[in-house]
Amino acid sequence: MKIRNIINNMLQSYKGGNKNLHTNLEGRYTLTKIKPDGSSSIVAEFPNLITNIGLDRMGTDIDFLNYIYLGTGSATPNFTDTAMSVFKAASNTASVGDNVHIAASVSPYYCQVNIVKRFAAGVATGNLTEVGVGWSNTGESNSIFSRALILDNGANPTSISLLDDEILDVTYTLRWYIPLTDVNATLSGYTTKIRAANATSTEYYNGWGFNPFSHITTFRISDTDVLANIDSMEYSYEISPIYTYTPYTAGSHSRTVNVTIPLDLGNYLGGVGSVAIKHGLGFYQVSFTPKILKDDTKSLSLTFTSSWGRL
Repeated sequence: MKIRNIINNMLQSYKGGNKNLHTNLEGRYTLTKIKPDGSSSIVAEFPNLITNIGLDRMGTDIDFLNYIYLGTGSATPNFTDTAMSVFKAASNTASVGDNVHIAASVSPYYCQVNIVKRFAAGVATGNLTEVGVGWSNTGESNSIFSRALILDNGANPTSISLLDDEILDVTYTLRWYIPLTDVNATLSGYTTKIRAANATSTEYYNGWGFNPFSHITTFRISDTDVLANIDSMEYSYEISPIYTYTPYTAGSHSRTVNVTIPLDLGNYLGGVGSVAIKHGLGFYQVSFTPKILKDDTKSLSLTFTSSWGRL
């Protein structure tokens, strides 16, 4: 016997209304010039624009922050951009602080990753006006996650001049904000409460460190229906369920996974009270009222949908 689709689209984001489970993203560039004597200075710092194809890439791959690009173009950045305006150079040479995750220790909670790439002396000499990040070493079309014009302190387009004996470190910071509010819903006769978990953790398995939307990193199950605080997690058992992802649809910025808890797992005398799932950007805990009664003659099917977008 199979308890089918007890909860359908449990982690669904309602873009037209409740956005509590719609993870918001924002990014920022920092350009640091290093002179031959080793002295350094920040020459520019400004926000970015995340492209449509960049948001799509998040749904299928984890390579979207591999390269930093520099250019000399002046075209106004647009969500529909697919490449640099005038490409000059690319780098995936890691500098100090590259691929470091940071989480906020107090509310409002967020997790971020810093990508820091170095352009060696002589690589990008001249006047630079634009910067980007993406997944191709040539900055070719259809490979750009973010593109921005270099801005001055007044948020006006400007240029920086790089001499042939100067090094440039470019930092791209991508931050995603953790939902702070519970979501309550009644689905298939069960009242559910959905809440973020381990909000201060950057772990890939039980926190908010980024993972691809192509597999479940962690799935936990418990007999308690009392959820932990947003910055922690109720004790539960980690299991390996059977799961399948539906194909990603371009422009949807969401992924759905169908999870099946087999006959021999999750068989509590009083029923399944809650589960926790690490899915892409987020780690969520979900409680059920009443508890879901399951024994070794029944499997349990659950469907989870999570989504992401610009802040």
